[in-house]
Parts: sequence; C-alpha cells; structure tokens
Amino acid sequence: AIMLSHIRYRSLDLQWPASLSPHIADNLLRRRYGYQGLVLTDDLDMGAIANHYQMDQIVSQCLDATVDILLICHPGPKIEAAHDLIVGLQNKNEVWKRKTSAAVDRIRKTKTAFLAWV
Repeated sequence: AIMLSHIRYRSLDLQWPASLSPHIADNLLRRRYGYQGLVLTDDLDMGAIANHYQMDQIVSQCLDATVDILLICHPGPKIEAAHDLIVGLQNKNEVWKRKTSAAVDRIRKTKTAFLAWV
C-alpha cells in the first residue's frame, strides 16, 4: 500500500495536497506507473487538511483521486459524516459508484492475498 502525505507538490498539483490529488494518486500512480495496490491517506483529522477543507471536499477529492482508504484516526462525528458522504456520492451516479466499487475490489484483493498467509 501507499500512504499519501498531506504535502503539496506544486510541480505535480498546484491546488491539492498529495492526499487529495487526482493528479498524484490517479494520473501518476495508477495510470503512469500502473500501480494497482491500495492507496490511503494520512490522517484526515490533521490540521493540514482539517483546517483548510470541508469534509465534503475531502471525500469527493479522495474518491476522485482513486484513494481506497480515507483515514480518520480520532473517534467522533467526522467518521460518520465521511461514511454518509461516500454512500451519498456512490448512490448519486455511476461514476462515483464505479470508483467506490473499484476501491472495495482493491481492498478485497489485498485482504485475500494477506489472509492466505494466516
């Protein structure tokens, strides 16, 4: 798996930090380099993200970027809000549904590969 930090690589994406960037996760990692493993964010409760973006922006950017796992490491309402947003986007149209289904497939594939070792 690859964890994306909240650092901004201006030469790759002028607008978004790596953890929210479709240019980095989807275009660079998945398309250019052919990476098919899991992509996850660093903790989205960190100030670098939480102090600058709303949860709806965070979720839609992560899904657009083909991020598989959105980490929210502190208990509280942000987890439920993110879940509700993901479900809402998935039910909104086929593009979001395909993106979330692809993420679930990558998670299942990884679990299957590593559970076989147990």
